Amino acid sequence: MSRRISCPTRAPAGHGFGARNRLDGTAYYVHDTPAARLIALDTACLAGGAEGCLDRQQARWLQARLAEVHSAYRGPGGEVVSTGHEDRLAIVFSHHGTDTLTNGRHPGPGGEPLLGGPDVVAILHRFPNVVLWLNGHTHVNRVEPRRDPAHPERGFWEVTTCSIADWPCQTRLVELADTGGYLSIVCTMLDHDTSLTPSSPGTGDDLAALHRELAANAPFSGHGSDLAGAPPDRNVELRLRPPFPLRRLAGE
Repeated sequence: MSRRISCPTRAPAGHGFGARNRLDGTAYYVHDTPAARLIALDTACLAGGAEGCLDRQQARWLQARLAEVHSAYRGPGGEVVSTGHEDRLAIVFSHHGTDTLTNGRHPGPGGEPLLGGPDVVAILHRFPNVVLWLNGHTHVNRVEPRRDPAHPERGFWEVTTCSIADWPCQTRLVELADTGGYLSIVCTMLDHDTSLTPSSPGTGDDLAALHRELAANAPFSGHGSDLAGAPPDRNVELRLRPPFPLRRLAGE
């Protein structure tokens, strides 16, 4: 028997940005649901360039927000840190992922070195309630397990999703479910709800079908390219050992 872990579908006010973002000039934030904490990172590099970066200031903020939804986690030296907080699942969002956090055009605030993808993965592994890192940038569907080197039976999934603008012109629906003994992250690719070819000139449906036709015929990135990913990168059920008893999320 499985039980879907419910999260409200209504978008947060201001797309998640709040008064603190306006005061600090930052673009990273937290959105809480009863079941999970959603953490959005800002990986755009102000010095320019397509690849991403993460400075130490944001990394410290990330660790503080993760600690707030953990009863215990590992400190930088591997020591166990107890917090007294309630456990909740944690999901991280960013534009760039592990392989594209490589922008080193400038140092961070105060001249501190920037973090690369492996540095961010190492931070996330210290917090066992992190179950998913969602990102994009490459326009390619890709799913990678990120096992915790200290506890190989644990870790999280990194899911990279294609662009709606490019082929295959799809979005990804992500659902979490308690399937009895393990946590399932169910990813489903969704198409435009229109005909495959333009049929109603001048309508929204016609534009959506035309968009798909043009994307499919784009040189190098259209139909037949690797942007769609392999079957294991698309419609998948990703399983994890629950980091804590999931019945807590239902108040049982």
